[in-house]
Amino acid sequence: MNAFRWTLLLEIIFVVTAMAYIGLSVTWAQVNGLLRDRGLVGRSLLANLLLVPLLAAGLIAVIPMPLDAQVALILLALAPGGLNVLQFSTKIDGHLAQAAALLFLLSMLSLITTPVGVALMPMPRDPGQLIAVRNILAFLAAVLAPMALGALVRRHTPELAEKLARPINLMSTVSFVAAMLVGSAIKKDAAEALGGSVLLVLVLFVAGTWLIGWVLGGGDGADRRLLATVTSIRNAGLVLLFGITLFPNTGVDTVVLAYALLMILPNAAIMVTHSVRQKRAAHKLGQTPKV
Repeated sequence: MNAFRWTLLLEIIFVVTAMAYIGLSVTWAQVNGLLRDRGLVGRSLLANLLLVPLLAAGLIAVIPMPLDAQVALILLALAPGGLNVLQFSTKIDGHLAQAAALLFLLSMLSLITTPVGVALMPMPRDPGQLIAVRNILAFLAAVLAPMALGALVRRHTPELAEKLARPINLMSTVSFVAAMLVGSAIKKDAAEALGGSVLLVLVLFVAGTWLIGWVLGGGDGADRRLLATVTSIRNAGLVLLFGITLFPNTGVDTVVLAYALLMILPNAAIMVTHSVRQKRAAHKLGQTPKV
């Protein structure tokens, strides 16, 4: 098996296990609780489904960039609900359950917006494979199945779900990191040739999506950090899978890999900084910090 097939296999494992983990982690009570918070849901949908695509369109219109970068940016804008969100939400003042429910909602939407967007929107580069309705439905079924199975396990045997969630999440994280490493290795020359304009666009995209979430987060600091994190972490795993399968032998996947690395670093830095501040504040008050 060559490196390309290894990358594709690792991406499939990542998406399947990540969706299963969401199903195992999120309860219907959490989803219902989120849906009752119409303000947060409305602001999240506005940020992720309208403002982020407008940001991508603006960057494409203003900054000259290769076609592959344009395609990658469009795909990322169409795919909310980054499956790495939970890793960066555990320190947001007890908002893990809310983050999980919001991730569930946005992940479901990304499974619709991404393939439908590719099928209906005029793309800067034509996909290498025909996107038929039956192919979209087959893809959705394959990705939704592990989430549905995880949700069933969570509903009927919550104790088993608790035991399965951690190792499946670990498998998901490891497969994502491995896919990035293998993909970066086989795309090393292409990554070095990305150019300053593409890197500038990706930095502006990460910063812009984070700012959109922060502004729309409302007056509560925890809500702001939550929405900023959720909005800035796009569904890179799903986009990389689309890039590999629909745009083979192009640089689309290279741009997505670069984005995945860029978006992790600032969110990790913000999470660590906030965690340190929480611990210091809790230490002064003689309390245990929330996680």
